[in-house]
Amino acid sequence: MDPKHPGLVLKNGARTGKRWFFRTTRPASTTRAEILIGDYPAVSIEEARSHRATMAKVRAAGRLPTPPNAATGGGKTVGDLFDWFQNEYSRVKRESSVASDAKLIDRHIRPAWEDLPLEDWTADRIDAVVQSLFNATKKGRQAEKLRVLISAANSAARRKSRRWTEPVPWVAAIPNPMADVRQLPDRTKIAGKRPENYKPKLAETQRFYAHLAKLGDPYCDVHRLQVLTCARIGEVTELPWAEIDLSDGTRTLPAERAKNATEHAVMLPEQAVELLQRRWEHRKGEFVFPSRLHPEDPVATDTVRRRLATNRAKLGVADRFTSHAVRHGCLTWMAEHQ
Repeated sequence: MDPKHPGLVLKNGARTGKRWFFRTTRPASTTRAEILIGDYPAVSIEEARSHRATMAKVRAAGRLPTPPNAATGGGKTVGDLFDWFQNEYSRVKRESSVASDAKLIDRHIRPAWEDLPLEDWTADRIDAVVQSLFNATKKGRQAEKLRVLISAANSAARRKSRRWTEPVPWVAAIPNPMADVRQLPDRTKIAGKRPENYKPKLAETQRFYAHLAKLGDPYCDVHRLQVLTCARIGEVTELPWAEIDLSDGTRTLPAERAKNATEHAVMLPEQAVELLQRRWEHRKGEFVFPSRLHPEDPVATDTVRRRLATNRAKLGVADRFTSHAVRHGCLTWMAEHQ
């Protein structure tokens, strides 16, 4: 570590030799990040210090710097790839999604593969990471998420995804290994692995809706609005009045709160408008469903989920019935009645 140039580090790896790094923290998770500057002595100490100064300015602006040779692909590591991806990803996705993916990366990729040269990040190695997680007890869903995450990072770095708009690929010289990565087996057809997504029948959803008053306020109205709009539960619990237009009967979900990072407007059914008008008359802050203890904050999504989970018998629904099952049931019904 150079005390006069904070963050500049020279490391001597058994496989890679001496390399300059810029040590900082990731904006999304505040965990430590080391961004490759270049090999020593090919990159002199003066050049390393100059790159460090540039990268420090980028980090001070709230972004994670990219390696100086980012356009060519030479010398970068798997850790560099996911540092770059997390930085780009955090600009367009919800904070909860960014944090969830950071956990997968930190747990299953960084410990063993952080310093691996990107050109050695082959399909066989990706298979080993994903298949190992898949074979672990009850980790099939996580393995699927990890595979999608790795694929997204590889595609985004080569500008194959429409989500990324910068004209220059982060890495172009190294082929994308995902074409040769095996697909995961269907979890629903493997003994001992049951499907995680429960899809209630229409009659069960109707029974659930009819008994929602037993949950009390605001939980009953949270689930009523979810059923009426087929929204994700988090989009309902965190709903601010600013997204609602009662005169037009619409709700506009901004890009930063949408799972697909795209702003879109939703026409509200008459019952939903009536529910919102009733709550508007007794509003206590900026959120439609404020927390009882802290009205300046929305009701916690986990609290709403627990309320449902502990009252399934009263609501007349199955043990696997969840708030997300409501959305699955609604989408299935719409698909069958197009």
